[in-house]
Amino acid sequence: RIGPEILKGVADQYRKLRNTFRYMLGALGGFDEAEKVAVADMPELEQYVLALLGELDGKLRQAVEDYDFNTYTRSLVDFMNEDLSAFFFDIRKDRLYCDVPGGLKRRAYRTVLDTLFQALIRYAAPVLVFTSEEVWGTRYPDAGSVHLLEWPEVPAVDADMAVWAAVRRLRERVTEAIEPLRREKTIRSGLEAEVVVPSNAVPIGFTPEDLSELFIT
Repeated sequence: RIGPEILKGVADQYRKLRNTFRYMLGALGGFDEAEKVAVADMPELEQYVLALLGELDGKLRQAVEDYDFNTYTRSLVDFMNEDLSAFFFDIRKDRLYCDVPGGLKRRAYRTVLDTLFQALIRYAAPVLVFTSEEVWGTRYPDAGSVHLLEWPEVPAVDADMAVWAAVRRLRERVTEAIEPLRREKTIRSGLEAEVVVPSNAVPIGFTPEDLSELFIT
């Protein structure tokens, strides 16, 4: 089946993926090996995102084995849109733009961005053939074709997925509460909002400062 609505939906998906790669290219400008941070030294959010990447890798490998290309594409799109653009990148953009270049947390973020880039460009290559070549050539003009690369080896990272799922659910509730205030111009951004959340909804180990950073409030 094909029609204007299906084509519009696919075009929208494509635009989002392309914009995610564009952001990563900009955020990784000047990145080199000396900047890398060991996984053990990274904040928990970065470790969680690497654990999510490991889960995605398993899903995509299985989809390839099953010749299930719909699941392959959908899993890739959902990860890049929901886990990265709307969550990880949104939270960490201040770290990228405001921290000193040599700061540990900024370096950890860029290290994870590089790991994500190296994996995602390989995952995307079979289904975004020309865009993947364009993205790879932009970052590595002299490295040959993206289509000669092997499947990535992603780091095996453990994270408490249940705890992070609870944090993300709480974050969604906070965002839903703030959005009407932004629409009505009561506040200009979430950073102007002072948020109170039920203590029993906050996983053990998360401080008010942690939540403030995660909720961008």
